[in-house]
Amino acid sequence: SGYLSVIADPSVAGVLAHEVMGHASEADEIVKKRSFLTDAVGKRVGSELVNMVDDGTIKNANGTIPFDSEGTPASRTIIIREGIYLGYIHNLETAALLNAKPTGNGRAQDFNRRIFVRMTNTFFEPGEWKLEEIIEDTKDGVLAIKSISGMEDPVGGGFETKVLMGYIIRNGEKKDLVRSFTVSGKALEILKTVDAVSRDFRLEGGMCGKGEEDWVHVSTGGPYMRAKMLVGGG
Repeated sequence: SGYLSVIADPSVAGVLAHEVMGHASEADEIVKKRSFLTDAVGKRVGSELVNMVDDGTIKNANGTIPFDSEGTPASRTIIIREGIYLGYIHNLETAALLNAKPTGNGRAQDFNRRIFVRMTNTFFEPGEWKLEEIIEDTKDGVLAIKSISGMEDPVGGGFETKVLMGYIIRNGEKKDLVRSFTVSGKALEILKTVDAVSRDFRLEGGMCGKGEEDWVHVSTGGPYMRAKMLVGGG
């Protein structure tokens, strides 16, 4: 346990992308000043290897939509580019309030529910490393496999997820298999320590609740990412 080099698999990276960075990038939270990313536009929030996108146009993904509940066409919104925070996702109302362009993220569960700013397919983009290369380059750390629960903290920016299993990595080799444990930390501190991102990439479909637990289809995920995180018992 302690602060270790963690290779987060796509499901773990996806929790960070969706639950923390994604919800905090929804512009209705920005308008209410309930996001730790308020006033973050133009600032560095991660290393140069960090790129994050919300894209409602990906073919056959679970969160893909032709247009949102307000009739705005779905789009690809770059949230972070090379570690710099570029902007929020919007519906018509928040775009007008913040003098921005609607991004096609005004979504409701059905016709008689309220429209919120909601994600579609939200993920970190892949990099250039092979997973095997990241493992070989890690002297002392842990590979975290399969997120089974996660925490949403768009106000404070905290990140925590419990994973099903993992491997201790010593001198570039996978060693002992370990059972369930947690990885946590401040999202921006984690992203600034990202020093390896894999070309291996995966999206996972699911449902996302907001408001009075109104649900919409989404996808989340990403590559394998190595960063410093706090590792603890499950």
